[in-house]
Amino acid sequence: MGKKAEMGMGTLIIFIAMILVAAVAAKVLLSTTGSLQNKALSTGKSTTQEVGTSLKTVEIYGEDGTDQQIDYIYDTVKLNSGSDQLRLQDMLLVLALKDGATPYTL
Repeated sequence: MGKKAEMGMGTLIIFIAMILVAAVAAKVLLSTTGSLQNKALSTGKSTTQEVGTSLKTVEIYGEDGTDQQIDYIYDTVKLNSGSDQLRLQDMLLVLALKDGATPYTL
């Protein structure tokens, strides 16, 4: 009778070890899933922001006057795909050159 009890105890130890290994594997899978979900949400938000609310410069050129300075700048822009309408009065556009920056006035 003592031999059967020893085999049962060994089987119980192996069973408990398998449950512990399964629990650790489940924890790793759940933490990896959470991490990937957070990255996916972050990427989705940045992509929506990039696509949904941005302008794309199609053409930009300037006219110079007689004093060798740019008097007028013409900037042709268009909305990116999926963008909502924008109010130009609410936008701040800045012309940045190598020697300084100047805000556009509309």
